[in-house]
Parts: sequence; C-alpha cells; structure tokens
Amino acid sequence: MESVAARLVRARQDARLTQVELARSVGVAQSVVSRIEAGDTQRSKYLIPIAQTLGVSPEWLAQGVGPARHATAAEIRRYECAGAETRLIIQALLSIEHGLPMPAEAPASLRPLLEAARLMVRQTPRV
Repeated sequence: MESVAARLVRARQDARLTQVELARSVGVAQSVVSRIEAGDTQRSKYLIPIAQTLGVSPEWLAQGVGPARHATAAEIRRYECAGAETRLIIQALLSIEHGLPMPAEAPASLRPLLEAARLMVRQTPRV
C-alpha cells in the first residue's frame, strides 16, 4: 500500500505545485510539506487543508481509502446533463485524466479512441 508521503508527492505533482507553492497555499512552512513527503510525519494536522488545496480526498491522502479525487461541481453538472452514453464517455475521460482504471461500461466502439487518449496522457511530460 502506498504511504502518505507517496500519495502527497503524487497529488502535489499532479497539481503541478512545488512544495513551496503548496505550503503557501495552505499557510504553513515549506518544511511541513517536506517532512510529510519525506515520511517523517504521518499524522499531520495539516493533511485536511493540504488535501483540500490539492483537490483530493482527505481520507485518500491520510489513509489511502476511497478514490483519490472527488468530482468537481462543474464535472457533476456536466455529467448530470448528459445522456447515458455521454456519461460513460465522461467517466472514462475523467478516469484517464486522473490515472484511474477505465469504466468497464465504456462503449466498445469508443475503446480504441479512449485508449489512444490514455496513451497521450501517459506520454505528456509533467512540469
């Protein structure tokens, strides 16, 4: 199972933030973020505001439980307005974007296109 440190590093890099930028956003010293990422601190009182800043679930960040990320309000509105097939496509694209497994219900006719999108996401360099 992935550690708190590894989950924090992954979430911070996915958000394209440095330790300094994350620390400023949360209102803590950079050393707080550094200690958590180094594995020196497992149970920081700052995990909830860090998770909120990074847009990930506090439960996932602290314990590795549940999905890493909850859908944003805009994603939910977009999803609710769509038809059934479109909702499956949106689910698949969000899964690809966030490195999650593709839903099994994704339309077979679109699987080649979705797999190509997944490969493009994997090959895109992270800053």
